[in-house]
Amino acid sequence: MGIERSKAAFEKADLIVFMVDGSQPLRKEDLDIAERIGDRKVIVMLNKTDLGKQVGADQLADLLPQARFIDAAVIEEKGIDELEESIEELVYGGQLTQEHSDIITNTRHKDLLIRARKDLSDAIAMASQMEALDFIEVDVRHAWETLGEIIGETVDEDIIDAVFERFCLGK
Repeated sequence: MGIERSKAAFEKADLIVFMVDGSQPLRKEDLDIAERIGDRKVIVMLNKTDLGKQVGADQLADLLPQARFIDAAVIEEKGIDELEESIEELVYGGQLTQEHSDIITNTRHKDLLIRARKDLSDAIAMASQMEALDFIEVDVRHAWETLGEIIGETVDEDIIDAVFERFCLGK
């Protein structure tokens, strides 16, 4: 499961920080990852350069021509400041597309968004089939109320019941 989530995160990333052991020759896995990165934004950290440099930017430049390369020795904190500066430059310089920047951290909110999306999809399907506006309104209103639960404008009866049950309010 962890590997699948890592792969999904890799595919959605707006920026990839690719760390390579610079003290060893490139491995097949390194080259495979570089190929998967393709033309996406990437910063390559050539780590462990304090142990002798076996890998240089020139060895990956053909596969990653858009990459920024940083010589690093993370254990000695060499290259960390340069990494931070590179990330800041990319973010504040407007060079990241931020295609996948929406983050939902609350499972309840995610479930509510899924419900609202389904209601809106149903409403669109009914509208395209020229159904009566009364039927369409039911789904649109339900989606509106569901979104209101996220921002606290509407409250589901189950939530009120749970609050009363847990905290014995009103007794």
